[in-house]
Amino acid sequence: MAGEQDQGQEKTLEPTERRKQEARKRGQVPRSKEVVAAFTLAVTAAAMLAWAGEMGVGLRAVFVACYGRVPSGELSVSEVGDLLRVVVRAMTWILAVPLGAAWLAAVFVEAVQGQGTFNSEEPIKLDWKRLDVVQNFKSQFVSLKPLVELGKGLAKLVVVGALIAFGLDERLGLLAGLARLPVGALPGAYHEIAIFVLSRALPVAAVVAVLDYGYQWYENHEQLKMTREEMKEEQKKSEGDPHVRAARRQRMRQIAMQTTLANVRKADVVITNPTHYAVALRYRREESAAPVVVARGVDHLALKIRAEAARHDIPVVENRPLARALYRECREGQLIPEELYAAVARVLAVIYRRRRRRP
Repeated sequence: MAGEQDQGQEKTLEPTERRKQEARKRGQVPRSKEVVAAFTLAVTAAAMLAWAGEMGVGLRAVFVACYGRVPSGELSVSEVGDLLRVVVRAMTWILAVPLGAAWLAAVFVEAVQGQGTFNSEEPIKLDWKRLDVVQNFKSQFVSLKPLVELGKGLAKLVVVGALIAFGLDERLGLLAGLARLPVGALPGAYHEIAIFVLSRALPVAAVVAVLDYGYQWYENHEQLKMTREEMKEEQKKSEGDPHVRAARRQRMRQIAMQTTLANVRKADVVITNPTHYAVALRYRREESAAPVVVARGVDHLALKIRAEAARHDIPVVENRPLARALYRECREGQLIPEELYAAVARVLAVIYRRRRRRP
């Protein structure tokens, strides 16, 4: 029902905190592939620089295996197998640390972007919407997302390519001289070229990552915005059904009335307006230094208090100014204020005299 009603309505209302929390539980948070790529590139580059010495040892082993163990003439099957084993071991040793660092960096960034949450409440189930050819075509080719991804890719290629091309003008001699360098000097030359390329690529990757994360945050925020119907449904979920709330309030009023009427039985006197206000007072020297308001009410509840007092033979005294003042100044369970001591004392004195006259 809500989904049908929301059709045609614009999402103009800011998402509530409840909606954000539910989206976070589902894993719907801003995620940027560019942030993952930039951080992974930086960590991998740092790992390669730190592992450069061992990588040089591994490359030397590869060169020795390729040029030192190859005899003149044809290679036998066993010689080819030995050569492949040496190359595989050397390449594994060369790539172990950079690839491991890249994997750990990607996992770390994904965990940070996901804010440590994953969809644990909903079980894995088949989503038939993913099989909708028309909807998938629209999302992949008609929507703005593929254009944005294409623009990011082209921008990175153009900017990084231009920076590298401008910088290589000063290093054309180094590139041309690689073929004449001895094997021992090649790692140093490759290291210099790698540092140059990274110095151009990393700043561009960082800027693109920041811009892309901002766009992803904006897009996610727009998706979480709510229509008026969704806001109404959200309020119902947060506050409960109106009928249930009304029944709960009615029940609370009934409990409060029952408590008030039960306290009337403890009173010594009920002071009335005579019908609009009713205040029940109790005074015991051993309990308090002044009379205490044990119950009070107005209109319908005042009539109930008077009826309860009559049922338990509690005196009812009509004193309009005093009843209004007590109702205005006191709450249930509170001592009466000092300015009302004299008026209440006169009422209690009359009540006590009546009690003494009874047989």
